[in-house]
Order: sequence, then C-alpha cells, then structure tokens
Amino acid sequence: YMGDRIKLSGTNTDSNDVYLFMTGPTLPDGAGVAPDNLSAWASAGNYVRRPVESDDTWEYRWDTTAPARSGQILDLATYTVYACSNCVDEQGNNVDKYHLSGVQYQTFSLVLKPPSITMQSSGAVAARGDPFTIAGYVNGESEQVKLWVFGENFHVFGANVTVNDIGYFAYTLDGKETQNLSSGRYDVVVQHPAVDGTFNVYPFMPENSTDFRIANTWSSDVVDLGGLAPSEAAAALVEMIEVPKSDDVCCRDSFSVDDAWLAIDPIENRTVGRWVEITGTTNIAADSTLNVEVFSNASVSCTSGQVRVIRNTGCNRWAFTVDSSGFEPGPYVVTIESAAFGIHQNGSFSLVEKNIMSEGVLSLSPGWNFVSTPKALAAGNDTAAIFAGVASAGHSALRYDAPARTWVIMKADDQISPLEGYWIYAAEKTDVHLAYASASPQATPERALITGWNAIGFSDTEPAAAREVLFSLGDAWWKLTGFNTTTQAYEIPIIQDGGGEYSDARLMMPMKGYWLYMTENGTLAAMGV
Repeated sequence: YMGDRIKLSGTNTDSNDVYLFMTGPTLPDGAGVAPDNLSAWASAGNYVRRPVESDDTWEYRWDTTAPARSGQILDLATYTVYACSNCVDEQGNNVDKYHLSGVQYQTFSLVLKPPSITMQSSGAVAARGDPFTIAGYVNGESEQVKLWVFGENFHVFGANVTVNDIGYFAYTLDGKETQNLSSGRYDVVVQHPAVDGTFNVYPFMPENSTDFRIANTWSSDVVDLGGLAPSEAAAALVEMIEVPKSDDVCCRDSFSVDDAWLAIDPIENRTVGRWVEITGTTNIAADSTLNVEVFSNASVSCTSGQVRVIRNTGCNRWAFTVDSSGFEPGPYVVTIESAAFGIHQNGSFSLVEKNIMSEGVLSLSPGWNFVSTPKALAAGNDTAAIFAGVASAGHSALRYDAPARTWVIMKADDQISPLEGYWIYAAEKTDVHLAYASASPQATPERALITGWNAIGFSDTEPAAAREVLFSLGDAWWKLTGFNTTTQAYEIPIIQDGGGEYSDARLMMPMKGYWLYMTENGTLAAMGV
C-alpha cells in the first residue's frame, strides 16, 4: 500500500553491491529512476546502492513516502524494480532498462494500492453512560489518523489518534462523555494522511473548541461546518478530503447512542433433563457483567449466574446455558439484569416430558434459514419436495457440495438426509411438517466429511453439547458456526477445546444446519436414528 515500507531482498554472488532502479507509468524517465528520488535518472548513474552481506544476501526497505517529501508523488500503478550486480553494462553504459548486457540482474513487480481504512465499530449502538470505543485498522503506514465525530451538540474535531505497529487505532469515549450524549446517530470520519504523510485537511483553529472551521494545504479556503447538520458536516468534510489536490483518504461511518437496553431471544421449549440455551442482545459494552436467574411458575429460583457481554457487529450478545436436570415439567421465567444500569428483561420457556416423536415441525423464519432434519424422514416424505409449500421469493433451495467446493440447486426429488445442512429461503414465517421414519434395525446414519468447510446437520431432537455431537470426529474438526435466522447473521463460532463464548460445551440445536471446518478427513456419526 502507498505509505508502506516495502522490503526488497535477495542474494548476490557476483559483486559486493546491488544497484536498484525502477520503471513504471508516469515516471520522468522511461529507462528508470532511483526509488527514493524520482528525478534521479538511472541513465545518469543514479541508483539506490545496497551492500552485499558476508552470506551473499542484501536488503532494502523502500519507503514509498520518500518521493512525496520532495514533492514527487507515485501513481497507483504497477512498478518494476531492477536489482543489478553492477552499475555499468559491458559497453560501459550506466545500467538502465535498455542497458543491461553482461549484467546479472533480477526484477520485482510491485502493485501500489491506495491506503485504506476498515472500521470495527460500524453501525454499533452505544449505551448512554457506557464507555464506547471507535476503532479500526489502516493499510498504508501512518503514525496517526485524524478522527472526526459529528452529532447533536457533540464533536470530536480532528483529534489525532495513534496507529500502532499492526495498523490498529482506537479512540474511547468514557462513560461520563456518553452519559451526556443525545439519543440518535453520530457520524464518524477517519482520515489517513496517505503518501505525503501530511493531513491535507485540518481544523482551522484546533485550540478553539467552539471553532468548527476546516482548512486545507492547497488553498486559503476555509469552510465552516458549525452551522451544518451532523450528516451534512461529515459530507462536507469528506468532499474536501477527496478533492484531487489532496492525497488523503478517509472512511465515513456512524454509530448510535441510546439508553441501555436488554433483549432475550425467543426460547424454544425443551424436554426435562436437557440443556436450555438462553441468548439475547444488548447495547451495553462488551465484557460487562449481567445477572441471569431462572424461576419456576411458583416464583421459586431454580438457578442463577452471571454472563459476560460478547462483542458483536451491531448489537452485542450474551448467552446463558441451563441444565434442567432435576427440574419439573412446566413453565419457567428467565430474568436478565444489568445492576450497573438498573434495568432488566424477562423471557419464558416450558419444559415438557420426554416422549418418542414420530413427527416434527421445522419452523422457517423470513429470510435465509440454515436447516437440517434431526432424524431420517419417512419414505415418500424424504425429498426436497417437502419445501414445495414455502414461498421462496424466487430463491432456490441449496446444498453445499464440499468435495466440489460448489453450491448445488436442489430439485424436488433430491434426497433430504440427516447430517446434511440445507439453505432454504422463506418470504414469510412458515412451518414445514416432517414425518420421521419408523425405528428399524438399520445402522445409525453417518457421513464422510473432508478437509475444509462442510455443511452439516444436527441429528437429534434434543440439544446437545458440540463436543458430544462431534465426538466421532476426534481431533479432526476445528470450528463450528451456526446461523441466526432472526438477525440473519452467523453466530459466534464454537471451537474445539475453546473457552468462554467459544466453548465446545455450547449446545447444538435440533433442526439447525452448521458450517464445520475439518482439519482432516473424518466420519460424523449421528446422535440418534
């Protein structure tokens, strides 16, 4: 990327020095110039000279900002660097693109790309009174970026934010600052100085906290952003940064501020003695502690504990798992609470007696659904035709062919099998009724999986820990990822021997499909028949 220091290295057994020049579009001499000075022509004997070490190796770290410091700007293009063992050819000419006879040399092709910025906090919702961090990564070396935030009665106006060695930057609004923020949207602009290392757009009077004018390095023009709505101010700033006379790059983003809130995802009813996974969302900061308690219908506390808020794109998430061993059948109430904010939310579920099921219901949510069947289906009701009544808005049912690394559009007569994951699109909430095959002396189903990603199904009518479900694979699996049909986003992955939110003790759920990454080939055996 423009602004990076690019390492060039190699070996030379022909001489004690290496001479470097480069060619490329718009350079002042087509025969080549010195990488650190574009006006220094190779044909005139100008090169970057690097010594050869005792082990015959050489190295040069090309600072792509060096030409800019003398007013020379490299274009975004492909350049060829020549490394030569001598500075003259066999006729005595200075080496360049056209004079290399008798000279040992090697070429390197480099594609220079513009610096870029990636935001981590895109679309996040901050809880008023909670610390909130605006963070991201930059490509293209820079010691700092400028941060601009525009909101109702609140600004961060061109603050310099340090970029660390791996390109990460972060700016935190503490709880006292967010406590006083108005609810609503806040526009964010992050500015990178790009190749010349200079911020071409900057606050006109940075020492004055009430002055919201911006200036630039190429003219005397000053633009006052103070009277503009936040989104208009951000747009005007971006417009000035992106004019051709500025080589700066920027990224525009936003976040929202709201009162702290908690939500509980719908909880499916479970059989007594099985695990119940309770999950939800919140705008409270990641790593905050929440209290969870489960009550019986008689308002008797059955279990309680604490969970940690997990960072997630958009709204953060939390999860709590209940072992219902010893519980009685009946309704239960779940309370999730933040003591720090004095708020709580309730949810409910029921436990039922275990019975042998001859049929089931596969509930599809609006949008994409990653599904599976928990048992073998009855003959005549075991093909993709079971989805014929689903309004798919023109989308096909899909199966992933792992060996071919390709998607397969399913036909009505294609078999639906346990241990296989299927993608089904539903335009509206739809229930698909499943008829299970009768018990038989046949062997439990199994499926061969290959190295890489496989779309698998969960083969039981009750939730079970991932480590139990995938036991037959031994150490051949690495990561398991489900899909949340409510948020239409992938869930936090389960990792073999992982801890915390990545724990392989987390539950796999009936009727769901999962992406499973295999580190080697293996055979997955079904939990049930």
